[in-house]
Amino acid sequence: MQMNAFNNLSNEEYTEEFNRVRDEGKVEFITFHPSYSYEEFIEGITVDTESESLKSGNLGYVLKEGIFKKICKRALAAVIGMSINEANEKKWIKVYNEYLTRKDEADFTDATKFVLIIDEINRGDMAKIFGELITLLETDKRLKAENELIVTLPASGDFFGVPPNIYIIATMNTADRSIALLDVALRRRFGFIEMNPDYEVLEKECIAKNKDNLEKEGIYELMVNSKESIKIINERISGDKAIGRDRQIGHSFFFNVSSKTELLLVWKYEILPLLEEYCYSNYTKINNILFEKEDTKWINEAEGIKYLNIDNLDKMIKEINESRK
Repeated sequence: MQMNAFNNLSNEEYTEEFNRVRDEGKVEFITFHPSYSYEEFIEGITVDTESESLKSGNLGYVLKEGIFKKICKRALAAVIGMSINEANEKKWIKVYNEYLTRKDEADFTDATKFVLIIDEINRGDMAKIFGELITLLETDKRLKAENELIVTLPASGDFFGVPPNIYIIATMNTADRSIALLDVALRRRFGFIEMNPDYEVLEKECIAKNKDNLEKEGIYELMVNSKESIKIINERISGDKAIGRDRQIGHSFFFNVSSKTELLLVWKYEILPLLEEYCYSNYTKINNILFEKEDTKWINEAEGIKYLNIDNLDKMIKEINESRK
């Protein structure tokens, strides 16, 4: 898989390509959560659900490889000319031992690349999940690197190292302040890319691409104006120190909008309540973010966010846009 394989693809093409490489075993996707463990990620002893003794009520246990160990095994196998299917049938230690016999000729430079995608990485206990392997993620600690580091896994006793042809891509939601961010020791092992709302994607994938249908539904102009409103709102959110740019409203809210009803629901039940939460129901502040006014007919302390229909939604959006002039 080439690292630029996903460049310049439409959303549909991206999904198709992603599914293809995932089915080939070159990509794995997981989501971290508070109960996710080292045993699931690296290896651990678990109940053998395929054991014959289970049918008679007797529990059997087996050592099971976790998702990270599995994809590392495939990445290492690719360097020594072993197929993914063949690697899947073997234990890590067999692949590793075969690699050792051919280590001098193993070339990671042009080897097939493998990717592990971790969603919501900071929702898990990173120290618990990665354990002693956190050090092995560093470039100079990987197999055949300058400071190659091999560890012994506690459950299996296997020697283990991380191949350099495996990449970890992780997402973290910095807007959710109820969860911890990465500590410095973990953070320095990753490069960081800030993903801000992309209005060009909104224009290209949601508005221009669906222009005929949006015009047919009578909401094309309203979608264009909604995009401008979100830009204005996000500028004001970013300028508010108590909220901050981490909490900008994403462009994906409008991805599946194709009718008046759907657009109304997005504003009424998603965007405005999100602002209400960000501002802790301080309606003066909400009005300032939306209209740069302390009091408006749209939102107030007594009634909260008033009932919206498609006609007055249009008026509200226009008022947001005009507040910038």
